[in-house]
Amino acid sequence: MPLTNLKDVQIPGYGTISGEPPKVDKFGWLKRGHVTGLLQHVGAQYGPVIALSFYMCLAPFFGAVRIDKQFPCEVGSKYIKTQFGAAICEYTKTYVWSFPQLGFASLLLLAGRDILQMRFYYFMLKHGGVVSFMQFPLLRDSIVIANIWAFAHFWLFVGLVILRLFTSGIDPQIAMEQAAKAAVAAAGNINARRGLVGLDHDQLANSGDPQGLQLLIQLLVLLGIPGVLFMMKLLSAYYLERTLVPLSEYIRDSTTGVEQAKGFHAAAFESDEDDASPEVPEGQDEPPTPRVERGSSAWTPVGGLVSLKDNCLKPLLDTHLESILHEHKDKKSCYKEITKVYVNQGWYKLSNEPHAIELCDSLWLAPFMCAPGTPMSKFGWSFSNVWNLYRRIGLLICGFLLFIQVCSMVIDVHRTLNEHARCSLNLVGEIFNAYFIGLIWQSLYVAHAPDPEKSLETPPKDEPTEEAAMA
Repeated sequence: MPLTNLKDVQIPGYGTISGEPPKVDKFGWLKRGHVTGLLQHVGAQYGPVIALSFYMCLAPFFGAVRIDKQFPCEVGSKYIKTQFGAAICEYTKTYVWSFPQLGFASLLLLAGRDILQMRFYYFMLKHGGVVSFMQFPLLRDSIVIANIWAFAHFWLFVGLVILRLFTSGIDPQIAMEQAAKAAVAAAGNINARRGLVGLDHDQLANSGDPQGLQLLIQLLVLLGIPGVLFMMKLLSAYYLERTLVPLSEYIRDSTTGVEQAKGFHAAAFESDEDDASPEVPEGQDEPPTPRVERGSSAWTPVGGLVSLKDNCLKPLLDTHLESILHEHKDKKSCYKEITKVYVNQGWYKLSNEPHAIELCDSLWLAPFMCAPGTPMSKFGWSFSNVWNLYRRIGLLICGFLLFIQVCSMVIDVHRTLNEHARCSLNLVGEIFNAYFIGLIWQSLYVAHAPDPEKSLETPPKDEPTEEAAMA
């Protein structure tokens, strides 16, 4: 039986949908978009894994993992007999120390995305809109692929170390037993993370290759296990919508939504009243409720909440940001204007809908969120101040990581010219990591408030067509 009165709709856990934006934060949703709520979210979600990634970055540089000393990639050594084996060793060895840096930069980008998009989501919810984050395919995102690629090469090097132990005739039972002891000790004692506490040193010395076994344990304890935890966090936190109030899922997938004529929507948004219900003719209780198929791109209002797709909001703000900020100095009216433009200009039904947004482009909301007019928190902070501080810290960290990569490339060029040509294979991994860290640095660099001089200029009045907006 079709629903005819959306004001009486009951959704489990959410109560009655009232047909107008919530004025009281009854369920505590909206406070998650405040500065304190965002800081709590980032600290709880990313604090431990960021600290773990920072430790992984430091481990190869402070003697915890001595790759060059314990596993030299020289032809004719005890364990490498061919040029191909030496080339594979040189190529994969770079990722042992460089993949933690790429992961650390990726976490900074992921946390920054959460700060911006959660803020926008909950403040848009406060003003009658529910943002639907279109899911970009996880295994097609360039940042995710780069991290998987680098981590896979780390495990290739671990495979070379295992192959070395196998050729040296080490007892597999001893190797597994010592590795398990080191992992358990490292999990319970931070001082054991060098792979030395909890080991039977007599068995280690009599294993046939004590240096190789020690290197394997260090790689697993200091980089392998923490790297697995990092990848689990990266993949699980990629889709932000899972951590939000799931209203966007209900509205985007609703099969009982109502789509009225566009002329009515324009008249409703131009009115000063909060209630956007249509005028009902005499003798009729409610307008008819046509059925909207699941997955339809139509604009679907449920109880006055407008579903806004982020991949359509991005080109909308790229086109109209200057005019919105120029005409509406109050941030509250800016949110309402975004919803009005989204509906009146038909951004919800573009003939060629934009692709979902990748992680490297996920900071696109920064110019709007950091524009003047951001209210202060009760602690005297504004969101723009907090974001600018986070952005500068991220730029500093990513810039330092790029500096390390450039220094490593200079050293490897010198080794290539003075030692052997195989050292040039190290440049492949270093260039790979420097490129993606540079992408993250660029994303943070452009994520700032709009130019004040440009925003003061009077924007053009004529509205662009759909083709111009898509271009």
